[in-house]
Amino acid sequence: MQSILQESKSIKQQADDFLKDSGVLLTLQNFGKVRLAGSYDLDLMLTPDIDIYVNNPRDDKNVVIKALNTFIQQGYFNGYLFYDFIRFHKKGFPDGYYIGLKTPFRDTRWKIDVWFFSKSHDANPFIDKIKQLPEDIKITILKLKKFRDEKLSDRVSSYCIYEAVIKNNIKTEQEFNNYLKLEQTSEKALKEIDKSVEVKDVDEFIKNL
Repeated sequence: MQSILQESKSIKQQADDFLKDSGVLLTLQNFGKVRLAGSYDLDLMLTPDIDIYVNNPRDDKNVVIKALNTFIQQGYFNGYLFYDFIRFHKKGFPDGYYIGLKTPFRDTRWKIDVWFFSKSHDANPFIDKIKQLPEDIKITILKLKKFRDEKLSDRVSSYCIYEAVIKNNIKTEQEFNNYLKLEQTSEKALKEIDKSVEVKDVDEFIKNL
């Protein structure tokens, strides 16, 4: 039976093959500085999706639209998404433009999340710490990721798992469940506090809902 580390390495190898076959990195290099991010960058892959960051210094929407049109014209992918999180902010999502690319590859449905940011996301001490984790901690993270994928809501982010393991020493599924319950309770309490704050007008009140 394949170990979870072997499974992760196998999926990353498939990701490498997919990136090479699609030529997506070469295409994106025409629109800004490109780097692979997320679980691919951290060597913690378990699912067929890849995060890519593209530096877009002036938040130029036309650059992003041109990139999207280029992918559509190439015809490699069979599904495309576009979101403007700069004009339309959404909690839990960074300020930037997003392109989603989807297509089957070797009988697996793959997705690439491309984020165009004006600010560099290269320097992040917490991400650097994850990259340097010993193998046993990485195994714990991978096991909790699989637990999340199979038993929990997809709203539980990988970043949440990283924080639980690294900052709170969570090791088991039960401990992670308890951690999530505490986080949800804290978040609910904060929302109630927000609602109790006196607001000056209707627009401000709506923001606090």
